Amino acid sequence: MMKTVAHIAAPISPESTQIRSAHRKSAIRWKIALLTSLAMASVTAVIGIVIGLFELLGLLANETDLSVIGTVLLVSTFPIAMFSAHCLEKAREAQRALREECRRNNL
Repeated sequence: MMKTVAHIAAPISPESTQIRSAHRKSAIRWKIALLTSLAMASVTAVIGIVIGLFELLGLLANETDLSVIGTVLLVSTFPIAMFSAHCLEKAREAQRALREECRRNNL
């Protein structure tokens, strides 16, 4: 004996479409912020390391403005990386909210 399961889709309301659209836009915004902050963290880290290596190898004079900039770039890498982690978490939350909204509306 076979069971028949009928799925009745809930009507799609304009409100649910707007909510899905808002979740989708939010996820896209957080992903753009994630990619931007990751690029910024990578660039600041690489430039700071290169300047630090030049100073370590004696290619830069001691206490120059460039050596201070290298240190500032290295130190600023960590808050930018933390912001990247925050963006990743928010993008995942927006994706989960979108998935949940689609489940609720049987989409």
